[in-house]
Order: sequence, then C-alpha cells, then structure tokens
Amino acid sequence: MSKHLEDPRQSRRRFVLSMGALSCLPLVPAAARAQASYPDKPIRMIVGFPPGTATDTVARLLAQQLTETRKWNVVVENRPGVSGSLGASEVARAEPDGYTLLMSAAGPLATNPNLYDSVTYQSARDFTPIAFAADISYVIVVDARSPVKSIDDLIALAKERSTDLNYGSVGIGSTQHLIASTFLTRAGVEMTHIPYKGSVDVLSGVVSGDLAFYVDTAVAAAPQVEAGRLRALAVTSKQRVGTMPDLATLHELGITDFDMPNWLVVVGPANLPSNVTDTLNREINGLLADEAFRARLAKLGTEPRGGMDADEIRAFIRDELVKWKNALDASGATAQ
Repeated sequence: MSKHLEDPRQSRRRFVLSMGALSCLPLVPAAARAQASYPDKPIRMIVGFPPGTATDTVARLLAQQLTETRKWNVVVENRPGVSGSLGASEVARAEPDGYTLLMSAAGPLATNPNLYDSVTYQSARDFTPIAFAADISYVIVVDARSPVKSIDDLIALAKERSTDLNYGSVGIGSTQHLIASTFLTRAGVEMTHIPYKGSVDVLSGVVSGDLAFYVDTAVAAAPQVEAGRLRALAVTSKQRVGTMPDLATLHELGITDFDMPNWLVVVGPANLPSNVTDTLNREINGLLADEAFRARLAKLGTEPRGGMDADEIRAFIRDELVKWKNALDASGATAQ
C-alpha cells in the first residue's frame, strides 16, 4: 500500500465526525424555509360564489391590486355551491401555508354553519382571520314599473294583500332572505318567501311580477336601477350607499335601528404561521388604507374597512354567528 494513501480507518473516523457535526445543525423544515420568503408562488383566493357577485368583484379588485402594487401573483378561483360553503370548506381543509385564502361574506361563516347539516366546519375554530375588507350595503328593490314608489307603499300593499304577495331571495337562509324576513317582521306585515337558484332568476321574478320585492347588494342592484329595470326603495344598513346617496335607509324611514349590512373578510385555514398572517394582514390593510383604492371600493357600493387584527376579526365573527342565528330562528328557516 502506498504511503500516500490514507488509512481506511482514519477515513471512516473523519466521516463519522463530520456527520456528527452536521447532526448538531438546526433542522429547518421546508415549510419554515418557504415562510421566510412568503409569498414565492401564486396565491389562490377562493370565492364561494359565481363571477360577478359582490364577493367576487371585491376579491378580484383586491387580487389585482396585490398583484400590481406588491408584485404578488394572486388568482381568484370561484367555487360556488351550498350558499358559499363549498369554497369555504375547501379552504378549511387546505394546507396552512398561506397559498389558499378565502374571501367570504357573512353567509358561509355566520349563517351556513347554523343552517346546513352538510357544513361541518366551525368558523371560529377552522379559519385564521386575516383582514376585514369591506361592508356591503343591501337595498330593497321593486320592478321599475311597479306602483310601489316607497317603503310606505310596500308596507301598505302588504297589509292589503299579504296572502297573495311574494318576495324572493337566492335561497332559504341566505343573507337576502334573512334581511327581507327581518324587514317584514319589523314592519308588522307578512309575505310568502320564494327561494330561487340565483340572483338572475330572482331579478326575472321581480320583472315578471311574480315577486313584490327582493333584497340585493348595492353592487348588483345599482346597474339595474341605473338601467331603469329596478326601483330602489331603501338601504338596509344605517349608512347610506355612496353609489345611491339620495336613497334613504330603513332607519331614516322609521324602522328604527334597522342595520343589516353584509361584510367581506379574508381568512385562511386554521394554524397559519404568524409571520404569514402578519404579512397578509399588513399588506391588505395597507391597500385598504389607500385613498385611491378605497374610492374604487366605494364606487362599487361597498364601505371599505381594514385596520382590524386577527383577534378583532375573530371576535366579530363570533358576534355575527349569534346575530344571524337569531335572524334564522325568527325567519323560520330550517336546517338543510
């Protein structure tokens, strides 16, 4: 054996020592390394409603701004079904890495868990609150050719013909259904609720004369009002709508303290890493503080929010679960 060749026993000893040194180094999981550079791949923002709805419109505007101003790649994906809970369920089951988020209205998080047996997630347990995006105002609308010109006219008509008047919504226990039902209860009148499969069908029911009225978001109703197809009678939240500044609220019209807006929050799966949650909260709230972006949201008929942290949003959702359960109970809607 050449004297220049190393003894095999020494070689093995050096290998063992080097491996021991490596074992002393901290182990960094792949997920943790990914968090350090978050986001480094596309973010999916799930919407549980079809394209063109208020939730979808705001989600796409937010995704566009994050992509343009923060250079993130945010893609909106629609997962309609079970009144928004199909998409919410997908996010609840997703990997908690910050790459699957949900833009949710009140229905999936505050109403559906109390209504649908098929909804197995718990809103306060199975999601990480990230940002409060906006409040969405609703308006009471009738066909533009209807003799009903005001809320007083609608109430008077209901008192005369309650047995043969209908109102519609996009489904039993939907936000539209519960707002309309609460309005009728507060006004002391009754009508029959007719659930439809979608907002287009409800609109057709109003225009055809099958429905006396329905409740829709200001985002969806404003274009129909401007086109002369619908007449707006009142806003269901305490604040007027920027796109319809002359339209009074139910509170102003005598139904005191009536205040039932919808809302939009961004959430992720439970157990999101704190640094990912903080990054998302900071960047989304930064956009919501920007006056130009707020103006774009307000132009849609929403009230931009922002400024809330995860704990505040979680407490808000808990309160809303109670509020909308009470509305469900009062409406007589039963579990599906």
